Amino acid sequence: MTALASYSTGTVSVSAGGTIVSGAGVIWSDGSAKPGDILQIGNFQTLISDLVDTDELEIPPWGGGAQTAAAYKIWQVSPRRFAGGDAMAAVHKLVTALNTSGYFVFVDVDATEPDPSLGDDGQYALQPTTGKMWAKLAGVWTYLGIYKGFNFTGAYNGSTTYAIGDVMTDAGSSYVWINATPGSGHAAPNTTYWQLLASKGDQGGTGPASLLPVAAWVTATAYVVGPPASYVTSGGSSYMCLVAHTSGTFATDLAAGKWGLVAQKGADGSGTVNSVTGGTGLTGGAITTSGTLAVDYASKSDQQTATSTAKSVNPGHQQDHDSAAKAWAVFHWSGSAIVIDASYNISSITRTAAGIYTVNFTTAFATANYCCQVNTEIAGNTADGVFPIVPFSAGLRAAGSCQVRFLNQAMSAAVDPGAAHAVFYGRQ
Repeated sequence: MTALASYSTGTVSVSAGGTIVSGAGVIWSDGSAKPGDILQIGNFQTLISDLVDTDELEIPPWGGGAQTAAAYKIWQVSPRRFAGGDAMAAVHKLVTALNTSGYFVFVDVDATEPDPSLGDDGQYALQPTTGKMWAKLAGVWTYLGIYKGFNFTGAYNGSTTYAIGDVMTDAGSSYVWINATPGSGHAAPNTTYWQLLASKGDQGGTGPASLLPVAAWVTATAYVVGPPASYVTSGGSSYMCLVAHTSGTFATDLAAGKWGLVAQKGADGSGTVNSVTGGTGLTGGAITTSGTLAVDYASKSDQQTATSTAKSVNPGHQQDHDSAAKAWAVFHWSGSAIVIDASYNISSITRTAAGIYTVNFTTAFATANYCCQVNTEIAGNTADGVFPIVPFSAGLRAAGSCQVRFLNQAMSAAVDPGAAHAVFYGRQ
């Protein structure tokens, strides 16, 4: 014979007459305890009415006196442990749901109406494939209509198969398929298959024409009413043409009603200017009746002598000053060609050999006596280990070009730098 199955891991505590049993070191959530099992502590037994938590059981009022951290045994005899026990509970819940008012009976895809034997009054039947819905009233299924969301399919396509609820657009209007039978090739507005949802509106009227450009009034010119009408300015005011005409005298045309005032010139300011005197950086002297004032700009020689404090400098002569850089470049050897990253007044840079470069100027210096400053870049905090030099040899520094070189740390060979900067100062 097979003995009854039981579970006794951990200990339990319960008060005298209590209905909650607390467990310590127990595992009651894995099926070791179920409603209907029998709990035994000492010589007293009781029925487990519910599993409250993984370590709490609910029982009828305990008659075995208070127990603390006591040994126990659960006799696993609940009907729910045997075939059909939990299944019958689930069936009971399902039957309760089926009897709920408003419950849906689903109609098979091949059926045309719900099974008359199914459902009760107040319940509904739905065919998901078509969206058709029925309600059971006085024991009979009554058709309510189609309850299906719109499916927007875009522009009409004659080869597409449409079904109820499909929405398409055609010639600016939108239509929904209403035929119970899906189909294709039926263009709107065929009312057997389509119902108009939204119709394309009428085309709006032509808006106002744009204005012609406003220009100064000129005699012997054909002006038009439009639209768009001609707009002119005269004497500081602006006018719109009211009568098409070829202009003669503006005052005469205006008096004849050929122009309408749009914006009138404001009143001139008042005051008297007796004279204007040219100050620092201006030429022309004092003006009492008429004359001209002009800006006195520095010439190339003014920039190079750097003696005047009363002349303005324009961009064309800014570089003429000896303090300004006359040429500069940022460049590197890519392994196959020279790349000039940025430059000024540099026409080209050529590479004779590793570490030997010639910088050619767009505008040459006046002589070969100019200053050249060269340095190299570093990557992060790591030195390039390359020393830049300018050779002191005849012909290597000329008015139109200058050779620069880069040596290794041992100063024994010319090498290409990661990137180099060269700046040139002097007189051009």
